[in-house]
Amino acid sequence: MSSKTKLSIRQRSNIRFFTYYLVNGSLDFDLLHNQLSVEYHDYLKEHPELFYKACCAFIDQECQHNPNWPPVKRLAVMIAYWIEPEKFNNLIDMDAETDCDIDKIGLKEAFLEFSYRFSIAQSKFPFIDSVTYTDFISDGANNVETCFAIWANVIEFENGSVINQDYAISRVKEYLKMYYRNGYQAQLEDWEWELHLFEG
Repeated sequence: MSSKTKLSIRQRSNIRFFTYYLVNGSLDFDLLHNQLSVEYHDYLKEHPELFYKACCAFIDQECQHNPNWPPVKRLAVMIAYWIEPEKFNNLIDMDAETDCDIDKIGLKEAFLEFSYRFSIAQSKFPFIDSVTYTDFISDGANNVETCFAIWANVIEFENGSVINQDYAISRVKEYLKMYYRNGYQAQLEDWEWELHLFEG
């Protein structure tokens, strides 16, 4: 018997907070803002592959290593290592913890496909004409958080496989049209962009 399911409130909460903290650098504020030799936010804006790799690390931890909120300071260490491997070469090489395979169609793969399209693929296949990944990051953590919250609220699965990835992404595009086009009225329902908070 097949049944449609959505992400749990905990999963939706984790996704929105991860993307918010990733963009504003508060996964580990001291490490990312005081110990790096480059300005973290500027670097993130110009390196969509870093955003994507961080998403790989997050969803790997979310799905496999930690059933609760992933260890965000560990994610920050990985990011610092990726940005400046020579400076942080005293840290263990944690690339093996991230698996960016998107051949399957479950939660991990659907999240990574969306993350890839949101970041790396923007230069070739933009969600909104003339708006780039750099614009997304420049406009702040709240903007990115809302995009990922919408995706997490809308995505559905049947027997563990995603069934509406294109539709979920279309809802994110609807929000972005409202954000970037003056006067555009987004046709979004309140539940689609609700920012869930898991308390457990």
